[in-house]
Amino acid sequence: MVALTAVFIAPAITAFTVFSLYGFYFSLAPGVLIESLHLSNRAIVGGGLFELGLVAAATIIATRRLASGTCMRLALILLVPTLALLIAAQAKGSLPLLLLGTALSGISGALGYRGSLQVVNQIAPADQRAGVSSVYFIVCFIGNSLPVIAVAVLTRAFDSLVADSVFAITLAVLALGALAASLRMPAVRIP
Repeated sequence: MVALTAVFIAPAITAFTVFSLYGFYFSLAPGVLIESLHLSNRAIVGGGLFELGLVAAATIIATRRLASGTCMRLALILLVPTLALLIAAQAKGSLPLLLLGTALSGISGALGYRGSLQVVNQIAPADQRAGVSSVYFIVCFIGNSLPVIAVAVLTRAFDSLVADSVFAITLAVLALGALAASLRMPAVRIP
């Protein structure tokens, strides 16, 4: 059980970070578009969210032959520049930077979800797969909601750029930690 817990850390943190990113998008990005980019047209706001989903779906289809461990690691690597682009877009009020950050978010999120879920299914013993998968999905749901609440609290105390920057830095640190953990799993072969 200890060995399973040790190898579960990287895919769990990967899932937490990409679901946090998506939770941020779906709940807070429309406010960022209106407040920082001064875009109140609902079609533009919806278009950004549509872009995220479309890129994520295309990424899953295009990378279906890519190994799960590779997908997970690529997601973690891409997450850092993705977050930097999103914060830069907010700070500069730049729609092109936001659209580029959104596309990278779609790629990173899709690779992270697909890769980490497959890794979890590969490392879980057959008789424990349902339980391990359940814990994985709990981590996903916590990642989807808890950071958004923290960003909302920070926004009330400071402002949205400070709150979003703290969010981005926290996710980047978690992503780099998960990447390091995934690279130190010699006992378990992740294709």
